[in-house]
Amino acid sequence: MTTADGKTFSFMIDEWRTTRRGPRICFVTDRYPPDFGGVARSAERVVSHLGGAGYDMHVLVRSIIPPSGPILPREKYPPYVIHVPSDPLRLQASVNFFHERIRFDLFHGFSLPSAYACIAAAARYSLPLIANISDFNRPSYESRSSQVVLMHASWIVSSTAASLSCAHRVVDVAPKSSVICSSVEPLQLTHWSLETSDRGTVGTVGTLGVEKQVPLLTQAYTQLDIRLRRHLMLVGDCDPLSTDYQDNRTRMKWLLKSLHVENETIWPGHVPRSEVMTYLQRMHVFVMAPEHPGISNSLLEAAAAGVPIVATAIEGIRDFFSHGINCLLVPPRDATALSRAIETIMRDDRLARHLGTGARRLTETTPPAAERSEYCKLYAHLLDNRLLEPY
Repeated sequence: MTTADGKTFSFMIDEWRTTRRGPRICFVTDRYPPDFGGVARSAERVVSHLGGAGYDMHVLVRSIIPPSGPILPREKYPPYVIHVPSDPLRLQASVNFFHERIRFDLFHGFSLPSAYACIAAAARYSLPLIANISDFNRPSYESRSSQVVLMHASWIVSSTAASLSCAHRVVDVAPKSSVICSSVEPLQLTHWSLETSDRGTVGTVGTLGVEKQVPLLTQAYTQLDIRLRRHLMLVGDCDPLSTDYQDNRTRMKWLLKSLHVENETIWPGHVPRSEVMTYLQRMHVFVMAPEHPGISNSLLEAAAAGVPIVATAIEGIRDFFSHGINCLLVPPRDATALSRAIETIMRDDRLARHLGTGARRLTETTPPAAERSEYCKLYAHLLDNRLLEPY
């Protein structure tokens, strides 16, 4: 069997053993580039932070479909990346297999299921385990595997206080948890400014599906004054790892056709991350209207670009953004309120510039250096202060 970059397991393990720079970390994640989506970008960002700080990062990606091409790391000290089975039992076996040969110093599960796969190895060898929680779905916290992670992990990390509060109602995680805010990588493009050709373009970015409330956005778009609207821009695709991928695409096309906006819709599908900012720059208003609490990378990137934002007032978003200062917040599941907020921005260029500037300033309060510092401090604490860098 070979790794994602074509190396055999035996060669990879020998390489891991002979290139040690610092403590060896087993980082298990649901997604990692070249997979697309917010989880993949977040995982890559955290791994890059820690790799740059001197930790040997070994990334195990829970994968149903292997990547179509080799992984091309951008870091000076790239992590070792291997795609492993997503099935819980086989995933746990993979973690144990590599640990027995590599001897990790710390385990980091970037989701509750990923952390659960590390529980046995961490407990057997008395090694620290970090678990990231990102969703707010209480039933998922109440599952047996999630409770085991929340009870036995050395530390729980979340990007928002709301998710920690939800977990705390299931298991007392207060003494061993912290919030580490997600950051946005510095943007190399010119900040947003409204061009005449882009006026009236309403859009969103991300993995398209029910959780992104694309149907709600489409309904809101149809309610806009026809003299104001120009394009509905949907940047992204349905989840390619879903067994219903083709059916979901068919439903999306039917939705656009049934609401008579297919000729006004720009749907490029999945685009390389390097092109996402180009699409953001073309939007008059960026919309993120999920029904369930959370905060996405796409929303943070739109804010960093200075695009005027309309979002639903749910936990996570309302904890970070402020209505009228850096975005307009509306109730969830309310297409009419969403449409009115979009139209308010479209009719007031001064308000659009004000919200865009406020959003950009907000993201400057959580720079990558701050996120990197917090993770490095946590790692150093759990590893007896090894590789704690001065910041």
